[in-house]
Amino acid sequence: MEHKTKLLIFICCLTSLTFLACDDKKTSQKLENSTEIAQDNFKEFFLKGVEKGKKIWDLTGESAVIGADSSSQNIKIINPKVLFYDEDKNELVTATLEAKEADVNTDTKNMKATGDVKIVSFKDNTKIFTEEIFFDKKLDVFYSEEFVRIEQGKNITTGIGFDSRSDLSEINIKKDVKIWTEPNEKNLTK
Repeated sequence: MEHKTKLLIFICCLTSLTFLACDDKKTSQKLENSTEIAQDNFKEFFLKGVEKGKKIWDLTGESAVIGADSSSQNIKIINPKVLFYDEDKNELVTATLEAKEADVNTDTKNMKATGDVKIVSFKDNTKIFTEEIFFDKKLDVFYSEEFVRIEQGKNITTGIGFDSRSDLSEINIKKDVKIWTEPNEKNLTK
């Protein structure tokens, strides 16, 4: 009986210390889940993509959590912004991607971006808007199954689902395609 009492007191003390060490409810909830792995939290996150000595992309974020789940080495980034660089002119930014959140797999370098996703290509002033997009590093393509709006100057195209090369040079919309041209603002004022 005395051994059980000591064990119970020890468990209560350990539990109390665990909750005192937590700085918020989310952290304490994560500690209660035994399948969670250790996480590293960062503010002002920065990650650089380099291949064969050339800068390919830079990814910045307001904050990041490394090891966000136990199945892989994912990095969850809040308010990510990705700058894509020209392969020949290493410092020339050819496109940007912004979203509310992104998950990057550190093994494959694949990314899922969600929430007000916006991609801008500076080569031909193409803009893509959607709620969720994936980037497959191996295939070098963006793709989505969500509603997408593409702006190319005054030309607007919408549809459901798309895939594209990472430089947005070839964009394929899967279904419900609608195309129109925005009226010239000068004509509207007359």
